[in-house]
Amino acid sequence: MNDIQHLLYREAAADGEGTGLTALKTEIEENGVLQGTPSKAYSSVPVPKDISYFRSERELVLKQELQVAAARPVLVQADVMQRELESCLTREYSPESLPLLLHQVTYRTALLIRSPTTIFL
Repeated sequence: MNDIQHLLYREAAADGEGTGLTALKTEIEENGVLQGTPSKAYSSVPVPKDISYFRSERELVLKQELQVAAARPVLVQADVMQRELESCLTREYSPESLPLLLHQVTYRTALLIRSPTTIFL
């Protein structure tokens, strides 16, 4: 069994595997890996980024975090209650508001006459 495997490995090397190995060997020799100083990085770990990159990244994060919405205006409860009291004391139907109310009523009646199936509220 061992002889059969050895024979298969030899045939695979003769069919083209040998050319792949020689190409890999020449690439390694060209890059200088065997001398101890490779010209290219052979690692799955990325090269660390520059300090200026991290500085700019921190600045962007800080600017985003420091953006604050405008503060709400301070409401004094006495002013709110005073406005509510004034709105209650004003008359709903005054001589100033009567022409607008009449116009609204005539406009809606005209719409109702044009389309009797639709009711506008």
